[in-house]
Amino acid sequence: MDISPATGTSSGAPTESPGGVASGDTATADANSAVAAARRVRAGLHNALIQLEAAVAAPVPGRVPLWSGNVHEALIMLRAAFERHLAITEGGGGLIDQIMSSSPHLAHAVDEIRSEHREIRGQIDDTAEQTRMMDPVEVAADDVRDDVMKLLDALVRHRQKGSDLVYDAFTIDIGGSE
Repeated sequence: MDISPATGTSSGAPTESPGGVASGDTATADANSAVAAARRVRAGLHNALIQLEAAVAAPVPGRVPLWSGNVHEALIMLRAAFERHLAITEGGGGLIDQIMSSSPHLAHAVDEIRSEHREIRGQIDDTAEQTRMMDPVEVAADDVRDDVMKLLDALVRHRQKGSDLVYDAFTIDIGGSE
């Protein structure tokens, strides 16, 4: 079924594009491209979340430098994945531009996503700095773990909200981890 991104209504044409948004016009092709790019970046962000969770769950006693180094590296990898996410979603012609051009009634939800982007970027930076500066003698591993768990929670909720936004705009399931 060919779905109009602007209205979410069917035009009656029984075709779907492989990217998920039904094809038919240039705006829809642009939305297809933006959604496909977001799916690719989404998978990388999910992998970075898994790596960070594994690093922070590792044992700390007697291994503070190794543990904090691994958590720090996972946070740096997460930051890179999140920056790719920002480039695809907020970059010119990206997913947010496509959502706003096809579904301007979602402006408030888009503003919330953009605000979350700033908050999450700050959380990543703050936690990475915290692990970079860890003193092996005065370890606050539980504090770092708490901060990482808050960050992971914020990212998971952000991914869910983003998925809902894409669905509201294009009636497309962007996917969980694929």
